Amino acid sequence: MISLEKAKALKEAGLLWEPCFGEWVHVDGENKMVVHVCEGDFGDYKDIRCLSPFTGIAKGLRDLECIWLPSLSQELAEIGKRGWDVERLQIKGGKTFILLHRTRGDHIPADWSPYFSDATPEDATADALLYLLKQEDGGNENA
Repeated sequence: MISLEKAKALKEAGLLWEPCFGEWVHVDGENKMVVHVCEGDFGDYKDIRCLSPFTGIAKGLRDLECIWLPSLSQELAEIGKRGWDVERLQIKGGKTFILLHRTRGDHIPADWSPYFSDATPEDATADALLYLLKQEDGGNENA
């Protein structure tokens, strides 16, 4: 699972989130909670609640300050939406290295990013996604 530090950085960089059933969020003072989207006789209204797996207590998502904890597949999908592919290499010691590339129509790599590395695939991929988000925000990777 992505670290809270990386998830906060993605939120601050502008990564948008539409709550979906089964996703994990961090709620200040509550630890990790899972999102439940309840649809009933409410018409178009969806009651989105966060449920603590530890206490079983549910709270309304709209009333909480949440940090989305995207999964690795969700991070990869966000990178793909931006027109990039991921090359991933796991090496000894458990460190993950991520390299992004954009391909031309003939599937030949056209652009390459720097390497990103971290202790987990989720955090290394978060660094790569942060790089792309900062590129979108004026092209300053150090922003």
